[in-house]
Parts: sequence; structure tokens; C-alpha cells
Amino acid sequence: MDQLGIWKLFIKEINEGDAFKLIQLIDFQDFQIPNEKLTLEEIPNLDNCHELHISQFALTYNAYEDEELFDKYHKIYDEYFDEKKHKNSLQHLRALLFFLQRQEHFSGPSKNYVPDSKKIISDIIKLVK
Repeated sequence: MDQLGIWKLFIKEINEGDAFKLIQLIDFQDFQIPNEKLTLEEIPNLDNCHELHISQFALTYNAYEDEELFDKYHKIYDEYFDEKKHKNSLQHLRALLFFLQRQEHFSGPSKNYVPDSKKIISDIIKLVK
């Protein structure tokens, strides 16, 4: 099975232990889902996802490689959460989610990580529909 097929199984897996086993089969240095190919099938279902789904979904878009947004994370974060901007840009939303995940990984845990991430994913879902 290819990486995308494993991803689709992972994203549907409700049991966190089984999801963890699946995600270990994906190489995130090579596995990315470009914005133009992202479908609802690859996005966590906010009704039954867990933090592992959220964190791993964030890694499907490597915003370190997005030169336009790399140095603007804090500005985009403030504009999104304070001013409600960037809801119409898949690029901005996915970069924001990626950098939020990296921040959580390196300095978490944060009580706002999951709710903030779910808000971003909700806006991603609205754009992909």
C-alpha cells in the first residue's frame, strides 16, 4: 500500500494505539499532501479525531519550505486569531497549523493546542468542500 493509502487508513482509525501503528509507516520527510490535491478524505474528522490525527495532519504540509510564510508565522497567527484573517487561504491555514504543531512539539503541552488546531482544521474543511 502506498503512503497516501496508509494515511487514509490512519485518518479514519479511531483507536489511538492502532492509529499510532499506522502512522509509523509514513515517512513525513517524503509524504506531503499539496494544497491543490487535498480532499476531505485526507483531513481529520473533527467529531472523532484525537491529538495524534491533528498533529500528523499538520505535518502533511511542510511550511518550513514555504518561503513566503516562513518568517511571518507570528504575524499570521495574530491576524488569524485576533482579526479573523486568512480564512480564505489554504496556504496560510495549513502553514499556521504546521507552525502551531511545531511550537507544541518543541515547547508544549499547551491547553490551547487542540482547540486552536481544530478551529484551523474547521476552516480548512470549509475551503476544501
